[in-house]
Amino acid sequence: MTVTYDRDSALLWKDAPSAEEMFLKPASWGYYFNDFNADQFGWESAVASMGGIVYGGWTLKQATAGTAAPSTTGPSSILIDCGGTTADQGVTSFQQKGMLYTVQAAKTTWYEARIKVIGGFDVAQLFVGLGPFDEAIFGTGKRAMVNSIGFWADDAQASANAGYLYFDCADASTHNRTLAAALMVTDTWIRLGFKVVGATSVTPYVDGVAGTELTSNLPIATTDMKLSFACLGNDGTNQPIMEVDWIKAIWEK
Repeated sequence: MTVTYDRDSALLWKDAPSAEEMFLKPASWGYYFNDFNADQFGWESAVASMGGIVYGGWTLKQATAGTAAPSTTGPSSILIDCGGTTADQGVTSFQQKGMLYTVQAAKTTWYEARIKVIGGFDVAQLFVGLGPFDEAIFGTGKRAMVNSIGFWADDAQASANAGYLYFDCADASTHNRTLAAALMVTDTWIRLGFKVVGATSVTPYVDGVAGTELTSNLPIATTDMKLSFACLGNDGTNQPIMEVDWIKAIWEK
């Protein structure tokens, strides 16, 4: 049985296990999918926890302001809102609380999320990917987090590669990145994904198209990572909002 998940992302998922295989071999595979249906997500039960706010299994941390809430205008999705126009203000991390992901020899991980940015991509600081739990994704105007894999925009990216996200993996001290990895258009959906093969390589995928493989500075194997997003203002004038339609991941145990 072959599962393609999404026609345009077949290349990313072509060698991922089928739903049948994962069901029959639960000790071998882990799977996560969320389309952020508001009714099942439990937004009304948000509570303060660990210095953040818990929403149905996700933890939100903010710099001064920032929220996550269901969209009221379209299909099930969430809006990660920086909460104002102040530079460096917003959601510094929005992380799934349950599963842990690690880079391990001879193990493969697949990841993909469908997002768009409302209110101006070039005036936002963004992250989509895997990052260490309970750590700041951004410092003041620049990326702070290491031991991570994902797509980014920060002050340096906005000025040097306007209109693009870069893709980056980082170990405990050193970043390895592809500049201009994903062309962004404001208020336009895009799928951002990657495939991690063992502790040796990670390849980004943008709307199902493979980018440049990175083969060094992958996160150290002892680091637990979480599904993570971030959205902050950048220019002091605009208020960017990241909308997430869905997120999915498969990992080899």
